[in-house]
Amino acid sequence: MNTKQRKTLQAIFTKPTSSSIVFSDIEALIIGLGGEVHEREGSRVKILLKGEQWRCHRPHPGKRGQALPSRRGPRIAGTSRSKTMNTMTHKGYTARIEFDERDNIFVGRVLGLRVMISFHGETVAELHEAFAGAIEDFLSDCRGGK
Repeated sequence: MNTKQRKTLQAIFTKPTSSSIVFSDIEALIIGLGGEVHEREGSRVKILLKGEQWRCHRPHPGKRGQALPSRRGPRIAGTSRSKTMNTMTHKGYTARIEFDERDNIFVGRVLGLRVMISFHGETVAELHEAFAGAIEDFLSDCRGGK
């Protein structure tokens, strides 16, 4: 691991986690730790590290709230926890939905899987589309796709 990767790792675990960490720096850190980053359809990314999988969306250009790994598993930096839990389902999979007021986006995380699948959208329609795409990508992997 090089100096820049050490600084990225330190920034990830600093509380509160900064939303200014660049996603490409996180990718470089994952690769530096022996992991793999696989480009998927659209802005989807699959990260493999030490037997763990994490599926997420690369942040849109100009958006903060990068997808970040944390001690408890990946999370989206800058999300606020609401007191009510909103969910959506697709093909029997359920996702928890939160609204990130700072970045003005909806953020979803699929529940009940051993792998992390997250997605986001600026509108409810974009969120539904991103959720469906993330599930299709996951199912493709389960069937032996790339």
